[in-house]
Amino acid sequence: MTTTSPARTSLSGAVADFAAAARPEHVPDEVYDRARHLVLDAVGLAFASTAYRFVGVARDALPRVGGAGSHPVLGMPDRLSGRDAAVLNGVLIHGLDFDDTHIPAITHVTAGVLPVALSAATAAGASTRELLLAYVLGVEVSARVGLGGAGGFHDVGWHPTAVAGAFGASVAAGKLAGLDAAGLVAALGVVGSMAGGLLEFLEDGSWTKRLHPGWAAMCGLTAASFAGVGWSGPPAVYEPATSSTLSPTRRWPCAPSTVCVPRTSRRSAARSIPRRARWSASRRRPSGRRATSTTPSSACRSWWPPP
Repeated sequence: MTTTSPARTSLSGAVADFAAAARPEHVPDEVYDRARHLVLDAVGLAFASTAYRFVGVARDALPRVGGAGSHPVLGMPDRLSGRDAAVLNGVLIHGLDFDDTHIPAITHVTAGVLPVALSAATAAGASTRELLLAYVLGVEVSARVGLGGAGGFHDVGWHPTAVAGAFGASVAAGKLAGLDAAGLVAALGVVGSMAGGLLEFLEDGSWTKRLHPGWAAMCGLTAASFAGVGWSGPPAVYEPATSSTLSPTRRWPCAPSTVCVPRTSRRSAARSIPRRARWSASRRRPSGRRATSTTPSSACRSWWPPP
């Protein structure tokens, strides 16, 4: 679908051009293998989460504002609207906090991208290969936005999984909706006004963290839908001219151009796929080693075990 959008900038334009041109055959086999592994891991976590009360609460809340639909929910017989299914699937994947983490980006990437890919693929009647391509692209973008703001998001009290995840979700949704590069630029610009999530849950163990990835997925789905019918979004979403845009870029420890997605080699594309990380609550930085423990990270113990 062709969408009218303001002139693209070097950053959102590079992301959009890369995503729009990507085809299933462009993704290396090892990246697909890693993607399948992470998807299976997320599905398993979703099934495990169904035993906990927070899922029942979310399940009760969503029909009050959305109602039934045709989109599946992982591990449950429910059928919801696309956006509601994305929210609940995000809660299911991230609720126990064992989902994958891109270590340098300090971002749970699958939890925000897979739910939107499932909803968008269902709506589009996409193939599994097309779903996986959109998932890989969404992970790539989420990780790169997280890398651009690594540490900076935490410094201003934002949860990078929620913020970065919304950008990746908009690309995944837009790709499955058939948006061209201009449409993806618009979707990125729109979702920039939706992305958000506070770290205040660390103070009292509130459940908001569990909601963040699903909310990011819903924002991505909504932004892509608006962009698909011609709604414009600011193309300079990664280059803030005012405090109303992506303000943490003003303090990012690396150049904002980190979010640009080049035509990656097999090696660099494979590095973009996340691995688990441990979290240090005291410094709010990754501990630098892969997680081998089955206990929750220290930053999350205020609300563990889950109800």
